[in-house]
Amino acid sequence: MTKLKCYFAHPFNTRGSEEEKKIISILEERRIEVINPFDGEDRYLALFGVKEYWQDPLYNIGRDLWKKDLKQIEDCDMLVAYLPEGSIGTAAEIQFALDCQKKKRRNRANDPYLIQIITDIRHPLVAFAMAQGNQHFETIGDFKILRKCRWD
Repeated sequence: MTKLKCYFAHPFNTRGSEEEKKIISILEERRIEVINPFDGEDRYLALFGVKEYWQDPLYNIGRDLWKKDLKQIEDCDMLVAYLPEGSIGTAAEIQFALDCQKKKRRNRANDPYLIQIITDIRHPLVAFAMAQGNQHFETIGDFKILRKCRWD
């Protein structure tokens, strides 16, 4: 049996955080291969002679990194998104994963694309994702024990 491959979407400011480590650990305990979009980016940025791409982004860096991220999402079986606060990048990754999910359903693929969102934010995008059969968890603790959020 092949391992599920999961793209782990999360904001730049959670890179290297305890929360990032906890979520990766939970996924690895479930025997899921984790694709962290921030892995290896430092080497890529060094090619352009920059350390960060958020402060003063270069167009070609932003474009190439985004293309890499979208390809990784497409190549995965699932996406886990950690959204502790608003993040345009993470929200866009969720939306792209929803598009991947829709494509797989249209092609009648046997393996569904699952999206799991960890956030206490009640946003229409999260509600839309849930309506498509995906899962919402309010906290990392809820995600660990698979206690789904209910919107009443």
